[in-house]
Amino acid sequence: MRVVHIIDNHSPQDARVHRRQAKTLAAAGYDVHILGGLGSAPDDPDVTFHKGGAPTVDAVRKVDVGWPLSKRLTWTYRMYKAARRLRADVYHIHEPLLIPTGLLLKAGGARVIYDAHEDYRAVARRKASTWSVRGVGRTAAYTSLEAFARRWFDGVIAATPHIAEVHATARRLTILRNFPVTGVMGTAAEGSPYGERPRNVAYIGGIARERGIMEIVGAMALLPASLGARMVLAGHFRSPGLSDTVAAQPGWSAVDYLGQLDYDAIPGVLARARVGLVTLHPVPNHVEAMPVKMFEYMDAGLPVIASDFPLWRSIVEEAGCGLLVDPMDPAGIADAMRWLLEHPAEAQAMGERGRDLIRTRLSWAAEAPALLDFYEAIGCRPDAASTGR
Repeated sequence: MRVVHIIDNHSPQDARVHRRQAKTLAAAGYDVHILGGLGSAPDDPDVTFHKGGAPTVDAVRKVDVGWPLSKRLTWTYRMYKAARRLRADVYHIHEPLLIPTGLLLKAGGARVIYDAHEDYRAVARRKASTWSVRGVGRTAAYTSLEAFARRWFDGVIAATPHIAEVHATARRLTILRNFPVTGVMGTAAEGSPYGERPRNVAYIGGIARERGIMEIVGAMALLPASLGARMVLAGHFRSPGLSDTVAAQPGWSAVDYLGQLDYDAIPGVLARARVGLVTLHPVPNHVEAMPVKMFEYMDAGLPVIASDFPLWRSIVEEAGCGLLVDPMDPAGIADAMRWLLEHPAEAQAMGERGRDLIRTRLSWAAEAPALLDFYEAIGCRPDAASTGR
């Protein structure tokens, strides 16, 4: 049985697409491909994907479509043609703007799954609140496209319970949360004694205003120089000019910016840190999210400083694995940083409790069976004969 994951703006190394779902399906015996184009994640370090190669990584073959994504309608059709050439039994669509491609594939008799990583309508509505033409247009587009996916596709996979509520009318529905593959982040950290590490706080992920970059850099400026704290920052700046704006802030002198990292380099960075930061702004798509980075920090044994959202509070407070803050308050974030750095024994204990929670309850190993069950529910088994539709 051949499965093709189709991506647009996601990286071919995306943790949800490749490192969880594609690897799980390949390990179960499916023939798994990831299909994308030259416009996919242009800063991704997996450059062979973008140069026309088709490398096999973790038994997953990555296929480059080979053209930029500047003209959406033309690209949709050409992506469809590339997908059809792979003659898959299942096409797994990972973004709403790929739904038209999925509809064409479904019309040709293939099974098609829509994977809702986010509440895209909430994102679009927030942009539409400014009454921008683009925001209003995206709201209408996402609402319509996702309605088509619910009605015509074989099923919908949601990344959180909240997103599942949005897609409650789908033919089939399951929840696959972004819990980490246990031990990936923790392996390097376990070999680095917590008390001997530099006083680094880490933020790794997409860098944007709504993800709290201004506030966490501002917090660094409020820490006493005698503390010797540094921020280790890794990721891609998501809007033009933001890097210059952030670099002009007083706290930037205490930041070590590493750029966009290969996924395999992240454990080593976390092994040299004492705190993980996940202070996203309280916008609708964040409040109900289950951020990958928070779980990866926990897997690495780091105490977290997290936004005080009800869902996140239920995780952090229950486990006693970090401190909750108002993400809009640099002074409050700085106080949390200072407390954890000045109380290493307590901070280490928080990190160990977070790691225990990941390894006992919140791991991908607990989610993977639901993915395999979902595929079987739509009529796919790895040992069945391929129809090559």
